[in-house]
Amino acid sequence: MKRSKVTLLLSLLLVLTLVAVSCAQKPAETPAPAPETPAAEGYKDGVYKAEQADFSETGWKDFVEVTVEGGKITAVNWDATNKDDETLMKKKASQDGVYDMKVAGAQSDWHEQAALVEQYLIEQQDPTKIEYSDEEGHVDTITGVSINVKGFFELAAQALEQAK
Repeated sequence: MKRSKVTLLLSLLLVLTLVAVSCAQKPAETPAPAPETPAAEGYKDGVYKAEQADFSETGWKDFVEVTVEGGKITAVNWDATNKDDETLMKKKASQDGVYDMKVAGAQSDWHEQAALVEQYLIEQQDPTKIEYSDEEGHVDTITGVSINVKGFFELAAQALEQAK
């Protein structure tokens, strides 16, 4: 009787050891997928700028700077200089409340809307793919933007022509 208890105990110990060893083994590793290489956009790396030829009737001259790294648009700056004071930049004037569109009933200030438009171009990577909702250059595709963006996308396209 003692012998069968010892055999049973040893068998149980052997089974527990096998279970512990099998659980401790590392599972077979599956190879990690190869990282995707981003599709080249056809742009040369650099910073490219385009600006309006003349001041608009509102007294601003827009310009766009587009930064390309690794063939992709990585940063965009849309701003404007003022006809009466060329050191006055539209984005800064908007941030400081000097150029306040909310007073006229806009949902948000110019610099906030410009940031949304800049981000949209970075995400889309192509300024020619924008669809305008009217001839004046407004869009429905960029949430939170009510300003005319046609000039921005035209300038961005001009700047990127230099990057081809």
